[in-house]
Amino acid sequence: PVVKLKAIQYFLAAAQTGSLSAAARQQGVTLQAVAKRVGALEAQLGAKLFQRGSRGLRLTADGVHYAEACAPVAEAAGALAGDSTLSITG
Repeated sequence: PVVKLKAIQYFLAAAQTGSLSAAARQQGVTLQAVAKRVGALEAQLGAKLFQRGSRGLRLTADGVHYAEACAPVAEAAGALAGDSTLSITG
């Protein structure tokens, strides 16, 4: 399945910030846009990437693996676009 780069960017932003709303602010889009893309990504992958709770988002084991796999791709795309907000750190 083809995964859109925006979905990866929004997923990584949410993983980095621990919040869909903070990810939306970081990416300059609406909360609904981030929630829709992350939800569609989870559906496409057939895996929950986040545990959602009152204290925000936490990556599941699948989410950690996906973030590790996607981070180099997003960083390369960000470098090409001159965007440094796409990196994710441990």
